[in-house]
Amino acid sequence: MSFEETVCLVVNSCDKYNDVWIPFFSALSDKWPDCKCKILLNTETMVFHWDGLDIKTLQLDEAEKEIPWGARLKKAVALTDTEFILMLFDDYLLEEMVDVAEINRCYEFMKIQQDIAAIYFLNSGISVEQSTDLAGYDLVKQNSDYKINSAPALWRRKHLENYIGDIDTPWAWEFFGSARAFKTVHKFYAISSNALSPFVYQYDLGGAIHRGKWVEKVITNAINRYGLNLDLSNRGVSDGRSYPHSFSWRVKFVWLGYRMIGFDIFIFIKNALEKRVKRLIKRGFL
Repeated sequence: MSFEETVCLVVNSCDKYNDVWIPFFSALSDKWPDCKCKILLNTETMVFHWDGLDIKTLQLDEAEKEIPWGARLKKAVALTDTEFILMLFDDYLLEEMVDVAEINRCYEFMKIQQDIAAIYFLNSGISVEQSTDLAGYDLVKQNSDYKINSAPALWRRKHLENYIGDIDTPWAWEFFGSARAFKTVHKFYAISSNALSPFVYQYDLGGAIHRGKWVEKVITNAINRYGLNLDLSNRGVSDGRSYPHSFSWRVKFVWLGYRMIGFDIFIFIKNALEKRVKRLIKRGFL
């Protein structure tokens, strides 16, 4: 039995990102024709349909629609009825055909190896060690930064549920949420740097959205390819640069991290300070 019949595709989004859905599903239906997966679009209240795809949404009631992202993701995961989840975010606009056979190979491996929590189809700054268990994939180190992350991945649902907190945001889930995996025996794999990902999108540009604005190169390609009628001025276009966050934003982010993982937050504070010192040394300031 193919994984497409037994895996739910969860697409993380929100109502205010509904303008991203047409580009996303245009690319998905083009680069993954005849996709048979059930699809759960993780958004608050809106409903969305696409010919040929089995898409459902949460449709939260008035009392629930303001719940934090983490609580909403937990609710979405709980609504799936499959052992495995294929998780994507809404601005991962596919550029190449999905390698269904490769995903199926990873799926078959996970079915046998019960201690695997996730297989990432992207290595996004994760520390890994070589492994011969699954050709083309490396084992994520026990205390690696971004051990939990939002890269396209095949997840075992029961493990994923344990790594989500109610108050998480997408960014804090990746950064601080990784501490939840440091003390478990679950294995995580990430595709090797020299291997071809079954999901090809503009990762180097951050996908189609950067800090709430369109990434011009990514969305322009999609508009031209699929003949989309999008008003880019509503969201604005990013210049591609990552500006430093304000001091108040950083304080709030650290406070959120403490609320999420308690004193384990000092692991990340220590790592951040060590990286800053190394950068200063490299530049000759120390």
